[in-house]
Formats: sequence, C-alpha cells, structure tokens
Amino acid sequence: MKKLERYVKEITKDLPEDEKEELTEEIYGHLQDHVNELLIKGQSEKKAIRYDIRNPMQYFLTCLRYV
Repeated sequence: MKKLERYVKEITKDLPEDEKEELTEEIYGHLQDHVNELLIKGQSEKKAIRYDIRNPMQYFLTCLRYV
C-alpha cells in the first residue's frame, strides 16, 4: 500500500512536526481499514486505494464511525 502511504504523507506534509506523526498514523489507519472493507466486498486493492484517494470525503465519513 505504498500509494496510500505516499498519499497520507502528501496530505500531512504541512502539519506542525509535533502533530504530524500522530495524525499521519491515524489517517493511514483509517484509510487502510476502509481499503480492507472494500477488499472484503470484492474490490481489487488497486481500485480500493484509488477510491479512497479520489474520494477524500469518504475518509471523513469513515472517521465518524470511530467517534
């Protein structure tokens, strides 16, 4: 899931250093969980990752399930 890692690194690059590591791990974890859900539903890994990257609102909806 290198593409997902690069995406998370890109969207967190401008965060303050004291927040970056924690938020990077949290965002990556949520996105990875969502990719895994899509894999279970029959999506290919490539399509699942592409979906999460192209649909950032889905990430936020996924996060709301954990709150």
